[in-house]
Amino acid sequence: MSPHGESESASGAGSNEALPDAHARPAEPDSEAQTRQRQRDEQLRNFLETSAEGIYLCHMEQPVPTSLSAEEQIERYYRYGVLAECNPAMAHMYGYERPEEMLGARLADLLVREDPANEQYLRAFIQSDYRLSDVESVERDRFGNTRYFENSLMGVVEDGRLLRAWGTQRDVTARRRAEAARDAEFRQKQRRFLREMLLSLTEGRLVLCDAPSELPDPLAQPILGPVPLSPETLRDLRHGIPTAAQEAGLPEERWQNLMLATGEAAMNAVVHAEGGMGTVTADPARGVVQVRVADTGSGIAQDTLHRATLERGFTTAGTLGHGFAIMLHMTDRIYLSTGPGGTTVILEQEREAAPPSLWGLCPPATKDHDRPASKRATMDTDAPPLPEFPFDRYVRYDELTRLLTQLRDARPDLVRLDSIGTSYEGRDIWCVTVTNFTTGPDAEKPAFYADGNIHATEVSPTTACTYLLDRLVRGYGNDPTITRALDTRAFYVIPRVNPDGAEVFLSDTPRYLRSSTRPYPFDEEPIEGLKREDVDGDGKVLQMRVPDPNGAWKKHPDEPRLMVARAPAETGGEYYRLLPEGRITDYDGVTFGMQRAKEGLDLNRNFPAHWRPEHEQPGAGPYPTSEPEARALVAFITSHKNLCGAVTFHTYSGVHLRPYGTQADDAFPAEDLWTYQLVGKKGTELTGYPAVSVYHDFRYHPKEVITGVFDDWCYDHLGIFAWTTEIWSPQRQAGITEGFSPETKPGAFKFTTWGRDHEIADDLKLLQWADQHLEGKGYYDWRPFEHPDLGPVEIGGWDVLYAFRNPPPRFLRDEVAPFADWVIWQALISPELSLHTAEAVPLGNGH
Repeated sequence: MSPHGESESASGAGSNEALPDAHARPAEPDSEAQTRQRQRDEQLRNFLETSAEGIYLCHMEQPVPTSLSAEEQIERYYRYGVLAECNPAMAHMYGYERPEEMLGARLADLLVREDPANEQYLRAFIQSDYRLSDVESVERDRFGNTRYFENSLMGVVEDGRLLRAWGTQRDVTARRRAEAARDAEFRQKQRRFLREMLLSLTEGRLVLCDAPSELPDPLAQPILGPVPLSPETLRDLRHGIPTAAQEAGLPEERWQNLMLATGEAAMNAVVHAEGGMGTVTADPARGVVQVRVADTGSGIAQDTLHRATLERGFTTAGTLGHGFAIMLHMTDRIYLSTGPGGTTVILEQEREAAPPSLWGLCPPATKDHDRPASKRATMDTDAPPLPEFPFDRYVRYDELTRLLTQLRDARPDLVRLDSIGTSYEGRDIWCVTVTNFTTGPDAEKPAFYADGNIHATEVSPTTACTYLLDRLVRGYGNDPTITRALDTRAFYVIPRVNPDGAEVFLSDTPRYLRSSTRPYPFDEEPIEGLKREDVDGDGKVLQMRVPDPNGAWKKHPDEPRLMVARAPAETGGEYYRLLPEGRITDYDGVTFGMQRAKEGLDLNRNFPAHWRPEHEQPGAGPYPTSEPEARALVAFITSHKNLCGAVTFHTYSGVHLRPYGTQADDAFPAEDLWTYQLVGKKGTELTGYPAVSVYHDFRYHPKEVITGVFDDWCYDHLGIFAWTTEIWSPQRQAGITEGFSPETKPGAFKFTTWGRDHEIADDLKLLQWADQHLEGKGYYDWRPFEHPDLGPVEIGGWDVLYAFRNPPPRFLRDEVAPFADWVIWQALISPELSLHTAEAVPLGNGH
């Protein structure tokens, strides 16, 4: 969308250069024209505030003469351009909650000046007579992250001077990143094809290496070098070869050939890169001489690499262009690594020439870095070791990033690590792609998706994802099922969707947070009520029991640590109020409520399917995918058409949930429902978790539904069979099976109702389990405390975040391990397309 009209008044902004003020008082008395104008202003204000596109006004502190050159005008834009107005959507694009926080930002602070795209953007604005549509800019948000925007601009020019510009913009960052990922994948595929083609056409003598680390090491005995290369020193490099040949036992004809090839390699470095370095080494035991020529030039462009190495006479420097042809003819092997950082050519000559062969029937000896990935693990001794993911504790963001990076570095043949976007606070959202890349790119294989930790306190799903990654990588080449899965399928794993919230929960002073750290729906501190927090300084947020004759709770007669509900008509006992541990703001001595959380978003209510606004679905956000974390997932999944299945890991309940959340199973196509039931049955078999419908067995209220969730969106909009797995059931751990076991009949599960309605015997079982298995960390004895607001209280009871929200560390590995088998099984039941036969049938007449 772009503004229309020749003047500001035509765009509805008026001559005061500001967006309509919602609090401005109309002049009195109102005329009919004034009333109409005020209505138009109100309509415009509503439009600006609800628009999903960014709308802004950039003001020039000093008007810029349009008679100046484009370079001078652009320089002044950066010097004098200031953001004067913007709507909420634009502020959100830069990580701000309110437009007021962004006003006054300078153009030089927003645009990445060194990026040539921005100069093209501003030049196009000038050359198009200060009216522009759909041109991209590269900018930085408040956290320093690069963002890409598509802009439309309309300048206001008076008396030959640019005064200001109205504009709209759309955030296309996710699209650009997806395009970049596709481009990188295409280049990787192109490079692999080029490598295989060169290897084939040269009968295995020319090996294209993707990085200098893939080049062979210098041989055992140094002979000469490094020698700086110039026209004057080429002779010195060549003269080192007879000495090396004598050490390795090469006949004269063979070292003479190597000397000629060395001259060509060194001359290429001098001509194309103005020099380089040369070394000569030998291995007497193997009878091999090696010459290494390295330069720091611009490298050979990938689109001309095949011609530069194979085509006689091809040159970009006015020479004869026979260098590689001579090298290929005169030496046994050539290793080539080339790129923007320079070119390295390694020539190897053996004591005896290899016998002639038909490539493909009698291939040359395979080097370690040319071996299939399935055999590389036992041969690539220089690769760093696999990381040891911890499965008995929870990791913070920096450690998680380090572990994922180490996994990629240890097995680049199986693992790719990408950032699919950034969180509200600017942390990368990491996606790990796992497949055998030597059998084809991930995008050409059926794929399965898994993620975790979209809710801040639900950190065990991260462990479920890292366990899956560890199982896949360690199992490849050792476990036939995993080997087949990675040879034929791809896995996309996002261990931590919400890194900001997890950092809050895992900090030294943890607190409960539902999802994102972005304030919503209001960026203001709550003014009254009880706020959950650690008031006695022991590092835990437990419960408080306050003596009160009108209280609803009492001590269990046989277990005084346990609080049980008071009977409705009961009197004459010792009663308490039972409260979360915390402080109370504006307490009147009688009544109070729970303080509203400043961060009210729920990222798993922000997906497009069945999305509803805040007053109908709390935490849904201002519009679908308004939050960068949800938007990153949607952009990634919609750009990967090979996805067949998905699971998002949550806590807690110990159950696999499937769509729908909004309607009964009758709404399903029968075949899809049968598929879901089959997959769910396998999930129960492998994990022990029941598999249920959200609508039938996981609603929190019989008259309400939950909307905007991940699995409904995947299935309803994209046809992906998606699941939500709720990890951990302390009830089942304590032996409470009624309503929680897989044998429970549909409609009788108690996942969402147990908290408000269960037998006291269940509480006693849980307490006994905590005493026996949690080493005193699950349920704490009550102890007196002088509360600053309530006076004498006792603090103790359940540590809900430790015992309920996630598996306690000693249970973690055993709880998450079975999910990997279910994920791998789901991936292997996805359809795989392959070429069955290929025949060439002559049509006659030379066709």
